[in-house]
Amino acid sequence: MKKHAALVLGGFVLMFIASASANSRTTNIETRAAGTDEPKSVPGTINRGHGAIVKPGYIFVRRGDQVDVFRTRGSKTGTYVCSCRSGKVNEKCELLFSPKQILCRQGSCSGASCRLVPVEPAATQ
Repeated sequence: MKKHAALVLGGFVLMFIASASANSRTTNIETRAAGTDEPKSVPGTINRGHGAIVKPGYIFVRRGDQVDVFRTRGSKTGTYVCSCRSGKVNEKCELLFSPKQILCRQGSCSGASCRLVPVEPAATQ
């Protein structure tokens, strides 16, 4: 009987751990597809926290405050911008750029978080 009780208790503990880990997230992605919990991204990229990485066969090209995503064969798949949600016109987020990764940082945006926003064709990941 003790063995059976230990197995049942162990099963409940494993179910609790599994359900807790299924509901947790390791990244905070703020851009979501309408009506879903899926993050939005430009085709050829993968969202990572407040940034994105480029998939093989695609490249990032910086244009001022924007980053375009291109297939290596030349066609554009979309554009990202960093958006400040403070509502103040003079406040901006800082865009960190590398050929394989882009990231939004706080910059002069006060009290509100910055987010990477796809402004042209965005697909649900």
